[in-house]
Amino acid sequence: MAKNIFVWCLFGSGLYMLTALVFVAPHWIDRTRVPRGSIGHLALRLRLMKPRRDRVLRVRQLLADHQVADAELPPTDRLEKRVSDLTCSLASIYVLWLLPFLGLLTAIEVVINARFTTNAGIALLPWSLLTLVLVLAGMDRRSLERSVPREHTTHTAIRAWEAITSHGEPDKEIRGHTRNSALCGAIDDLCEALERQAELEPRRTDPVQRTRLRNHAHEIVRNLHVAKIRLTEGEQEQLITMAKIIASVLKHAATPTNSLDSSTRLVDQRLLSPAPDSNGPHRRTGSLAVKALGYALFVCIVAGAGYLLSLANFPEAITSVLVVVAVAAGHALLQRMRLPAPFQAPAPDPEASTGRSTGHSAP
Repeated sequence: MAKNIFVWCLFGSGLYMLTALVFVAPHWIDRTRVPRGSIGHLALRLRLMKPRRDRVLRVRQLLADHQVADAELPPTDRLEKRVSDLTCSLASIYVLWLLPFLGLLTAIEVVINARFTTNAGIALLPWSLLTLVLVLAGMDRRSLERSVPREHTTHTAIRAWEAITSHGEPDKEIRGHTRNSALCGAIDDLCEALERQAELEPRRTDPVQRTRLRNHAHEIVRNLHVAKIRLTEGEQEQLITMAKIIASVLKHAATPTNSLDSSTRLVDQRLLSPAPDSNGPHRRTGSLAVKALGYALFVCIVAGAGYLLSLANFPEAITSVLVVVAVAAGHALLQRMRLPAPFQAPAPDPEASTGRSTGHSAP
């Protein structure tokens, strides 16, 4: 009986993963991976997920408190829609990969607790597939961020402003790292999201428009980088500058996509300094070969640990806890490795590259 359950869980999870990958992978290639988010919207209606309106209202109020005029604030409904759409799409992705995840967990529990005789390859297989599920879920989430750059920019801009203001509580202590490190990381993520949006959003427009938007994005990044440095050095007046830029980012990101000027600017040009005293942060680069080697090594380590665990005669309660701890540790490790989005966009020409841009926007 235990062997039958193990085989069906393993076979069903593997078949499910293969079928899902066949339907999902083509959308990774052409960057159209946008789930409808029906599960997330249903969860919002049933109040299983926290509504995003309170967060949006808090962010707008914090921006208004830092001298951002009402006319410059993003519309509440549009901003809430951007945040909710991204959250609901993420919920659909997590549910998609949750089913094989639970099936493989069941197979691991059976092979450990039933203690039936099997060879090493069969014992290592569910652990390897479990790691593969985590990798595919991370790649699917990264692909979503590349498919909806506006929603991703909105999310990172809100998170950056919350990190700057410490959710409206400047005296609140952040455990594990300083407030400056938190806001620097959040602002760097916003800069990366802006350059990604400039690279991906106009991918079907003419090259001139793409070059202008890349240069504009790099100019924003330079201004944000200068404001970040001055803010960490104690110049609190930079909060106002940062608030106006982030409010403008949110306002432009919330613009309907059917608007004619929806992709011509990422922020208002008048808010940017034409010659900031910085070239901006260095672009984050990483070797895909090194990351792939890290994933392979991680699969071997997890599978080996799982096989050793299956040979031990632990009680069922202890093995259940150890499996959950191993899965949680694996997920945390994969998150820290910053899974790369599959099928990266090709590098632009040197004249159009954001990393070598002069930083001046075209008129």
